[in-house]
Amino acid sequence: MKYVFYIYTTIALFSCRRGYEVTELYEQPINNSSLSLLEYQAWSTLNDGSIYGYTLKDSSEIINIVEAKQIPFRYLTEIPSTDTIHTVEFVKGGNRIPEFESTEISSINGIKIVTDRYKYSIGTSFNLSYRFNDFEERNDSLIIKGIELEHFNVPVDGSEIGFRKGNIKLEESKGNIGVLKSIKIPAILVRDYIGGSIDRITIKRNDSLKINGLVFFKFVPIKEIKIEAFSNNGVYKKKRVLDKHKI
Repeated sequence: MKYVFYIYTTIALFSCRRGYEVTELYEQPINNSSLSLLEYQAWSTLNDGSIYGYTLKDSSEIINIVEAKQIPFRYLTEIPSTDTIHTVEFVKGGNRIPEFESTEISSINGIKIVTDRYKYSIGTSFNLSYRFNDFEERNDSLIIKGIELEHFNVPVDGSEIGFRKGNIKLEESKGNIGVLKSIKIPAILVRDYIGGSIDRITIKRNDSLKINGLVFFKFVPIKEIKIEAFSNNGVYKKKRVLDKHKI
């Protein structure tokens, strides 16, 4: 009877073992390198949570999602290079204006990760949604043009706004493969620059939009735009999930 109980217990343990299935995967290739920065999300097979974050992967590698080496950062401050990735991370404390705390240096796959840590009141953020009809891509930035008002005033004067590349994500239409659904970009919105690396992801607002802190911008195209119209430089594009357990 003890032997039978052991068998049933073993079966129960294995059947309840937690696994993860990749549900979202975005890729930003690193120029002049076979490495890519991947942003991923994977849900537990027990439906009790998810894992998400960033990792570096060579194009020749296939990695089990639970073995991916996570890079601990919140946002990039510039386009990744073949030797260094500059990032920022938020830690608890402070207020709606980020305050520099320390710098941490680590490495993964031979690339140095420089992370500036900022005290910030994590929790509250704002979502700003706009429609646009054109864009201009530069080597280090993306200019969104022809912005139409939806809910809020544009944070800068005029009908266009520019963002440094690094954290720009191009969402694909679910029903139309290869067609842009929206552009999503996180940024710190303040009246004036703070000083330090955080300024590279900061937008100076005008007085018509009295918001300070983390903002998630969403730009929806008025006309059809193909994702291939954008380069791979400094932007995240959706990567097909070929195996739900691997990346």
